[in-house]
Amino acid sequence: MTTRKLSLVARPWILVILGAMSAFGQIAQDHPELCGNPNQQIPYPYNLTAVSTDTGTALSINLNGSTAKLDMAVVQKIEEVCPLTGGRLLVFGQFGGGGYIVYLISATTGVALDSFVVSTPAVSPDQHWLAMRDWIIPQSETPVTEQYLLYDLTKDAAGNRSLPGVDPRNMYRYGRTMYPVTPNHAPFENHGVRRDQVHSFPGGAFFWAADSKSVLFTDRTDAGLAVVLVKIDGSDLTTLLHPASAESVCGMLSDASITIPRDDLLEVRATFHAEGSAPCTESLTLHQKDFKPANVEKYERVEGNQAVRKKSPGA
Repeated sequence: MTTRKLSLVARPWILVILGAMSAFGQIAQDHPELCGNPNQQIPYPYNLTAVSTDTGTALSINLNGSTAKLDMAVVQKIEEVCPLTGGRLLVFGQFGGGGYIVYLISATTGVALDSFVVSTPAVSPDQHWLAMRDWIIPQSETPVTEQYLLYDLTKDAAGNRSLPGVDPRNMYRYGRTMYPVTPNHAPFENHGVRRDQVHSFPGGAFFWAADSKSVLFTDRTDAGLAVVLVKIDGSDLTTLLHPASAESVCGMLSDASITIPRDDLLEVRATFHAEGSAPCTESLTLHQKDFKPANVEKYERVEGNQAVRKKSPGA
């Protein structure tokens, strides 16, 4: 058989093999910032295998003699697998539109302890907390507000869906709401709210302090842009705001550091950056006295909007 004939015969099989190769290895493991360690390469999870199709990703976990399988519907690719203390894995699955389906999995049994859909996730440096934005329905027909959530990675689904003084039937999300501040920091249904209660995310990310006891981000309302600082003390959250004028910042929050240089006086250094036709970079230095406590807001369902939230991908 000539080389030309061999190539013609082998070509269909080569395409099959290449197609199979592209389906395997769908664990990117190239976003260490998702694990709370932006400057550290996270070890590749060689005991995990992922196969992605048009409908989702099948994850297999080798458990020393047995294999656990997890069907991750609509997940296009696994961006990062983070090993946590206590024999747990935190898996970030990308499904498009900037959203993530997050799975908390037992590394010893392969059982999914929890899963939820979020945007802009950021794990604290000590891997105790996960800061995130609640996933919002694209092009919702009713007013939608952001809510910035804090999830306890040392707990399971039940532990993140129960709060003192809150009826479990009224726990619409997971974890606690950092901002807007709500009674008991209880999450709420953020689709179908009053228009004067809408918060929006101006872009950027969550920025954690090195000690994992505070996190910084920005938010926008009709009153303007605010720098939001959340202090974490176990079960207690303190949310502080600094109104940022248009003259002091530009673009979006691109970098930030939170330090306590002396006498327990907190210092925040934030950098805002914009590109495009009018590029600019502005730096802002803030201290404890520049922040004020955020007011508590109460969100109640608007009549007729009870069913505006559709089923989330993977739910």
